Amino acid sequence: HGVKKNFYKKFLYEPFPVESSLLNVLADHLNAEIVSGTISSKQEALDYLTWTYFFRRLLVNPSYYNMEPLSNNTNEQQTLNTYLSAIVQRSLDELIRATCIFVNEDDQRTLQATVHARIASHYYISYRTIHMFAQRVTSNITLGELIDVISCAYEYAEMP
Repeated sequence: HGVKKNFYKKFLYEPFPVESSLLNVLADHLNAEIVSGTISSKQEALDYLTWTYFFRRLLVNPSYYNMEPLSNNTNEQQTLNTYLSAIVQRSLDELIRATCIFVNEDDQRTLQATVHARIASHYYISYRTIHMFAQRVTSNITLGELIDVISCAYEYAEMP
């Protein structure tokens, strides 16, 4: 009983770290920020991440987020930059594939939102859902097919 008692006592009286779940929905957050005009480039997306709870927890518990532990050597900043750049690029690539954003052809760096991105942001739906709707909803869709499309929305994925 002593071991369990100490475990529960520690659980009740000591702070319990809460980790960020931003990575699971980073593309949706970036989509909303691109639509609002807060983010217009990859660099601005990286800057945005540094203001999040995710970034604070990443510095404290990098292994939780599948990043190699930070040490006090000169490569620490490079490791952090490489990791953040990769996750931002992955999210931006997902948004591009989902036709929510595109990169301006003139300067090859400015991110611009599409109509799909604006709809997803306005109605708080996932970029995955709006992409699926864009692919499956046609002008001659039947009511049954429409109900099927709506029931396949990403937002329903965790419902039993």
